[in-house]
Parts: sequence; structure tokens; C-alpha cells
Amino acid sequence: MPKVQPNFSWQKYEGTPEDRENQFQHQLQQEHITVANSINTTIDDLSCFTTERVTGFLWVNNAPIYTKTIQGVIVGSADTPFATGITGLVTLVSISGTAQDTSPMGTGIPLPYVDPNTALSGVGIYMVGTNLHVNAGNADWNGYLFSVTLRYTKK
Repeated sequence: MPKVQPNFSWQKYEGTPEDRENQFQHQLQQEHITVANSINTTIDDLSCFTTERVTGFLWVNNAPIYTKTIQGVIVGSADTPFATGITGLVTLVSISGTAQDTSPMGTGIPLPYVDPNTALSGVGIYMVGTNLHVNAGNADWNGYLFSVTLRYTKK
């Protein structure tokens, strides 16, 4: 994670003598709060983890949104279920991911994937209950590593 360097600027403050004495301390505290909030927001809301985490976002009914990333290997020409381990899932908010043939990446595709030339060459991702399903239309994607991030609400 890159280091965050706060940017301080001195502004002339026209106030009482007591206020002027505390001006730098006040600005320092405000910068600390701003930096801390931006770091916490990034970690809570945008990062991907294979363990379940609550984000700082709320769904339309004010329920907290959780996130979890599932990883596995695509089985070509098959609809393969992967257990997510999520309990109490109520609403699937979003589902997206990527797949690649090697690590480091050789060929990568977004998930779900629709091949513009051959419809049967697509890869679908969907949920049934708490199982993530990865459905490869043919064996072209056999052995590709995938990562799918789920965002959802719980009971």
C-alpha cells in the first residue's frame, strides 16, 4: 500500500489571540481526520478479500452491503457450482469478475464474458442460493483462474 502524505498549507487566521495560538493544532487535526477517513474508506469499500467484509455502503433499504471475492478454476464446457460460505444472504447487489489463463496473466477476460464472434464461447456467472455458478460454453476456458466479487445484503 502506498504511503499517504498529508498536504499542509498555512492559512492566515483572523480570530482572537487564543484562537490564533491553536490554529496549527486545529489544521493538523483536520488533516489527520481527512487522511484517516480516506484510508479507511478505501480499505472498507473498494478492496477485495476472500473473507466476508462489510463495506461503508448501504443498499436502497439502508441495509449494509457486504463483499466477498470467490476464486477458483473454470471447468470447460460445464456449469460448475462453487460454495461461497455466505450465510443469511438476502439480496445480491452486484456480481463481477475476471478470468485469466496463467499467472502472471497471459490472456484475460471479464466475467461475465460474451464472445462477440461465437455465442457458445461465453462464460456466465450467476448465483443459485449461496452457490456461485461459473458456466463455460466450451472447453476454450478450461483451467482459467477466476476471481468473482460479490456484493450483497444479509439478514
